[in-house]
Amino acid sequence: GRFEVVTESGPLRQPLRAAQKASSKPLDLLRFLAAHGHDAVPVDVAAATLWAGDGREGRQKAFDITVARLRRLLGHDAAVAVNDRRVRLDQRSVWVDAQAVGDRLAESEAAGAGSAEAGSALEAALALYRGPFIADAREGWAVVARERLQTRLAAALLHAMRRPGAEAAQCREWTLRATSADPRVAELMAVPQPLVAPPVA
Repeated sequence: GRFEVVTESGPLRQPLRAAQKASSKPLDLLRFLAAHGHDAVPVDVAAATLWAGDGREGRQKAFDITVARLRRLLGHDAAVAVNDRRVRLDQRSVWVDAQAVGDRLAESEAAGAGSAEAGSALEAALALYRGPFIADAREGWAVVARERLQTRLAAALLHAMRRPGAEAAQCREWTLRATSADPRVAELMAVPQPLVAPPVA
């Protein structure tokens, strides 16, 4: 879904409204890191992505300043970990919904086909999935992360539908929920988009 940040002090509303300004670089870094979940990214890659027009020294300085600003913004120094020239969001300090969706899909994939565990994990993934990952972002890294999650969700739904003994009603409900949140999932599944959206809870 859309980009939202909630800290222990509550939602970050004011900084998000200024997301198009130059002062939003900490949020740009946060979005970039969120696209990688809790996986570490080489500092040089992150810096080159976010400060493409600067030289290596300038990129490093901008990166260091931005990490410090992001930690202050989140109110937690441990939230952004930088070790061995790699940077990531610390999983003990930061919960990323896209990471959680991916984790639940991985659990569904690992569980036995048709098992209660596979169904529960897919249900949990759908409960978390609110739409395309950072839908308004056009950067290449955001598009890749968005399409990767859409493809995994579509594949999980198709797998659930094709397993022996699959409950048609349950599969229709799952598909309707996913494609109502994100029509692109329907395209990836190569099925018609639902005409009627489910009621909003």
